[in-house]
Amino acid sequence: MTEGVSSAVTSEEPASSGKWFCSFCKIEVQQMPRNRCQTKTDVLALEIRTQLLECQYLLLRLYSSKDSGIFCPNPCHTVEGYTDFIDMPMWLDKVKEKLASDRYSTVGEFVRDVNLIFQNCAQLHKDNRYGKMGQKLHSVFEENFKNVFGIEQ
Repeated sequence: MTEGVSSAVTSEEPASSGKWFCSFCKIEVQQMPRNRCQTKTDVLALEIRTQLLECQYLLLRLYSSKDSGIFCPNPCHTVEGYTDFIDMPMWLDKVKEKLASDRYSTVGEFVRDVNLIFQNCAQLHKDNRYGKMGQKLHSVFEENFKNVFGIEQ
C-alpha cells in the first residue's frame, strides 16, 4: 500500500504461534482510545512522539479509503495550474514523509496539515465530484480522529 507500512507489521504476538499481526489493527483490538473524554484542544497540544502510533493509524485509515488516491501525490505535479489557486499545497504523501521524518512536534501540527489537504480541495473543487470526495475523506478523518483520541462529543 505505502512505504513504511511494513514497519507496522510485527510478529511479537502471539510469540508461540509465529503468526504475524498488524500493529495498526492492534489499536482497534485494544479498543482505542487509551485516554477517554479528552478535549480536542488537549489532544492537539500533545507531543507527537507520544502519539505517533495513533497518527500513523489515522494516516493509514486515510490511505485505505476508496477515494484517497487523488490526495496522495503532489497536486502541483498532477493538477494543471494548481499553484495559481492554492498558496500552501499539501498531500497525503507529504504528510506521511513529514510524520516519518519527525517534522511534527505536536498532534495539532499533523492535524493542521491533514486539514489543509481538504481545505485546498474545497477551495479548488467546490462542489464537483473531487470536492465531494474530499468532503467524504475529511469526514472519515474527523470521525477516526475523535474515536482514536476519545474526543468528547
